[in-house]
Amino acid sequence: MNKKPAKIVLSGQRRLFFLTLAVALFLQLGFFALNRAGAALQMVAEDFRVVLIAPQMSLEEAQNYAAKISGRSDVNAATVLDIGDALKNFPGILGVMDGALAPHISLNVSKQVMLKPQRWVEEVILAEEPSLSPVFKEQQADLAAYLNAMVLFIALLLCAAVFALCAWGFFVEAYRAPAPRAERLGAVFVAANAYLLALIITLLLCLPLNLLTVSLKYNVFNLWQIILAGATVFTGWTLAKWKKF
Repeated sequence: MNKKPAKIVLSGQRRLFFLTLAVALFLQLGFFALNRAGAALQMVAEDFRVVLIAPQMSLEEAQNYAAKISGRSDVNAATVLDIGDALKNFPGILGVMDGALAPHISLNVSKQVMLKPQRWVEEVILAEEPSLSPVFKEQQADLAAYLNAMVLFIALLLCAAVFALCAWGFFVEAYRAPAPRAERLGAVFVAANAYLLALIITLLLCLPLNLLTVSLKYNVFNLWQIILAGATVFTGWTLAKWKKF
């Protein structure tokens, strides 16, 4: 049995390592962008509110209406604001009722409502209670729509990258060329280490970000990480056979 010189084997493994490391770094950067955009969108969603000014309702009627509308699936919570909260969160919009401040109902709405609040307000709130005056921060809604589009685009980009790696791998696997199992398993081990190194590099680069913005901590452990790691390992498995071409 002919054995390859150790120098040739190590040289091939080094090339495979750097190729899979390049793939892993690209996927990690894409995941980082997806994670950051998603975290920013979540922060906007937690802060976004639709406030209903009810000049024709008493405080008790406003509380009853809040209890009623909170039962909707697209409303997470509905609370009647006191004067201090209304002034703090929405200065300059307080409604007046018979010389007194009108009740203000704060709605914590779903993500779907946040992306299109004006349509929801017209079709749901004003259609049922025309006397209400809905108010929301339009800039927040615009930012949420922009971040949501970014999340979808980056997710699509990552899906396309994984699909391209898989398509290339299946193309190589269709070519009839023997590849020893030992080389295959070695390539998988090298690719897994390359992905781990790419993950460590990304975490080190994000360390200052995590220290500065606690609310936007970079959390790497989720389903996307498993998919991207699998794509990198599969690329290493395929490269072991690609060397036979």
